[in-house]
Amino acid sequence: MGKSFDAIMEIIQKEGKIDDDKAKEIITEHGPLSDEEKKQVASAIKMKKALEGKDEGKKDADEVSMDDYIQALSVLDSEGASEEEKKKAEEVKAKFEG
Repeated sequence: MGKSFDAIMEIIQKEGKIDDDKAKEIITEHGPLSDEEKKQVASAIKMKKALEGKDEGKKDADEVSMDDYIQALSVLDSEGASEEEKKKAEEVKAKFEG
């Protein structure tokens, strides 16, 4: 993965999102993201929101929707996911399957 991807993912890991201006600044400095990197960034942001219970319409943080479950499986299959993301995804998977 490229420097832009690594820098953007680091911010997402810390903050759960990335400001558009900051992303543009990183891409200008380090180069564009590949299509696969764009998909992984979008998935990481979505998963971070799901794992933190920030999905709109979510009634209970302990509730796991089918979408949450599918996103968790996606993170578990992703080579770009951090150990922390994979741990949270395992928790979501276990809640859904439990």
